[in-house]
Amino acid sequence: MNPREKEEAEIQREIRDGLRGVIDPGTGLDVVRMGLVRDMELRRGVNGYRATLTFRPSSPACPMAFKLAWDIKQCVQSLGGIERVEVRVEGYDRASELEEILRDESNAADGRHAAPGRGDAMKILITTEGDSLESKVDPRFGRAGNFLVYDTETETFTTVSNTQNIQAQQGAGIQAGRTAADTGAQAVLTGNCGPKAFRVLNQAGIRVYVGVKGTVREALDAFRKGELTEATSANVEGHW
Repeated sequence: MNPREKEEAEIQREIRDGLRGVIDPGTGLDVVRMGLVRDMELRRGVNGYRATLTFRPSSPACPMAFKLAWDIKQCVQSLGGIERVEVRVEGYDRASELEEILRDESNAADGRHAAPGRGDAMKILITTEGDSLESKVDPRFGRAGNFLVYDTETETFTTVSNTQNIQAQQGAGIQAGRTAADTGAQAVLTGNCGPKAFRVLNQAGIRVYVGVKGTVREALDAFRKGELTEATSANVEGHW
């Protein structure tokens, strides 16, 4: 196997691993186990690989087809080394409509994640063991107990449970990264962040700060005072 073949094989493995974090709400199973993703193709682009996947919903009228197709696309797009993702749909009554929506959403998403300055109104996600400003910062990202999302404009917060990832055998960091992106957070404060989670957050334009300790309130204060340093890479291996 030549170097390029080895690189492609590694990326295909990462794609399959990542897709194991995309769950069908109706069955509780991931799309890989259900065999919903087929015919993965990689082509070399200018800044990475262009991935084409075929998605076949579980039925021609599957009510979750739109959500699953979008989650699949977002999952693959968030991985390192991927320049662009195309999801083809087959075996679904509204396949053409769904493919068009996926293309339109991709175009609309370009330039959406510009990082704000520290003094701007923003949402900050802090990994936490509890659900209040006095709760301890959870040292894990992918397997944190909860995510507290603080809005600096309204000075209010919401808590998002991360229970589904705590006992995950694999894909916890990738799924947690996608959850963070879905909250609209522009910065993540945590103790440790693994490489796959870091790639997802980085692709989403979310700044990451590691080594954070104390309570959530103390972490927010440290961020506002400029006492935290933005991470440029993961600070631990996987399974965090």
